[in-house]
Amino acid sequence: MPIFLISFVLCSCINNQKIVHKKYEFEKMYDDNHVFSFELYLENLNGPENISNLVNELIYNGKNFDEYREYIEQKFIQDTVRNNYPVVINEDGTAYINHSEYNENYSIVFRNDQFIIFENKLWFYKSGMAHGNYSINYFIIDLPEKKILDRNELLNQIPEKLLIENITKKHEVNNFLRSNIWPPDTINFNNGVVEFFWNTYSILPYVDGVISVELKKEAVGQYLTETGKKLLAMTEKR
Repeated sequence: MPIFLISFVLCSCINNQKIVHKKYEFEKMYDDNHVFSFELYLENLNGPENISNLVNELIYNGKNFDEYREYIEQKFIQDTVRNNYPVVINEDGTAYINHSEYNENYSIVFRNDQFIIFENKLWFYKSGMAHGNYSINYFIIDLPEKKILDRNELLNQIPEKLLIENITKKHEVNNFLRSNIWPPDTINFNNGVVEFFWNTYSILPYVDGVISVELKKEAVGQYLTETGKKLLAMTEKR
């Protein structure tokens, strides 16, 4: 079979595969005084098997949906109870119940025969904290290389001045927590633009939330690697 035909078949196979998902909502009582609430939404492709297995390996720590759900439950509870939650008796004689929450969403936002992009949104609250914490991350899988691409494999450093100008213009802020804006916490390629994200506390106070800016090809093109240019062009054509 000619090489170009093999590529076409693979492309059609990936693009035409349905996205399968599973949602979990449940609570778990721990030590009779701590309720943990969980909500997880997970996605994968319904084949080919080698691709779905690769997603399990790279995104879900080598686990299927149910195994990942159990892994997250155990890890979040263990990480939380290390803070020690002694039994506290309310005025009415009942025990005070602590509440902690974990909400995570993994969604496929782009896919073809070369790349799959996963968007990960995470919100959690541990009992006793002043507030919950939110973050967003993107994982770009290189299918032929069978790995998640590092930021440096997609683009070179963007000048600080360019980033600060765009952040200040969009968010109307200038009280940065650090002098170096580079690197962002995560990046995404979406409809022909590169999106840059800094999560809470990364460069600005918590109240400012997640900071993001978009740079079009004209502004960012010279800083992209060959892989980055290819991916940007693919998202632009979809």
